Amino acid sequence: MIKGILFDFDGTIVDSEVSRFMSINYVLEDYRMEISKKEWEKEYKSFGTVEVFEKLKKKYNLEMDTKKAYEESHTYRLKYEKDYGVEVIKGFKEFYEKLKKAKIKCIVCTGGKTSHMKYVLDICDIQIEGFGREAYTNRKPEPDCFLEGLKRLDLKANECLVFEDARNGILAAINAKIPVIVINC
Repeated sequence: MIKGILFDFDGTIVDSEVSRFMSINYVLEDYRMEISKKEWEKEYKSFGTVEVFEKLKKKYNLEMDTKKAYEESHTYRLKYEKDYGVEVIKGFKEFYEKLKKAKIKCIVCTGGKTSHMKYVLDICDIQIEGFGREAYTNRKPEPDCFLEGLKRLDLKANECLVFEDARNGILAAINAKIPVIVINC
């Protein structure tokens, strides 16, 4: 019997990739460059923002402080999300309400920062527990995030499902030995 659901965040609950894409391009304006939507989807979307800047720095031989670039992009992203909102994945709120009524425990296990996840959940008026990459050591595809989720829900892998939309997250669920439902992939 399923007693718990572990949700990935972006692409599963909300679509905040638009703001991330926009914020990275905002920083790249200083370098007189831009990532196209096609290039973003094909080469960069699956990486963390600092990793994206590191890849761009290496690829184009840029003189860039990647941590500073991340901070600048994150500041812009927060403003963008506040000004334009963040799209909730269609059907999530209704599904989550049914899970709560059925007394199924739920938690968000994101590869992003906890503070950003909470910020976006607040904008979207979604009340759900969750945590980010500060709570575990190894990023997806390692199982750490989902193992931490099991611990916080006080459940076993065979009592839960993971809802995930990205390859590394799917692999993380498999590595944690938790059945995974792939959505929006």
